[in-house]
Amino acid sequence: MLKGLETSDKESLGITGMTAESFSYLTTGDCIEVPTIDDSELFDSVKDSLQNMGFVISEYHTIWRILSGILHLGNIKFNAETLTDNNPCEITTPESANAAAKLLDIDVGILNKCLQMKTRKVGSEILESPLSEADT
Repeated sequence: MLKGLETSDKESLGITGMTAESFSYLTTGDCIEVPTIDDSELFDSVKDSLQNMGFVISEYHTIWRILSGILHLGNIKFNAETLTDNNPCEITTPESANAAAKLLDIDVGILNKCLQMKTRKVGSEILESPLSEADT
């Protein structure tokens, strides 16, 4: 996707100028690029396969949007030093949270709350508390 999309599509997904190295989820392994594999060509094969299965262009864009949103989610970082019994870890990369929320069509405030707080039902009461590192 990073090597195969048109520039205009990359702009709408917030991935212009980004490479695999730009995303935490893509750099956790030992290999980012294989010299004998043409990622752009493989991306074209994926698009051809989607077309052969009856997908339309708007569905392609939805898939790219979801995948890009997930990549941006992986770049959200937290400051554990701000965690207290009453306050969650601060999100230190709001640009990643904003990009993910936009692409996934989620209110950024709701996304942040879901990433920072846990909700439990105890009896008939709903309790919210900050997520700790152990909760993740």
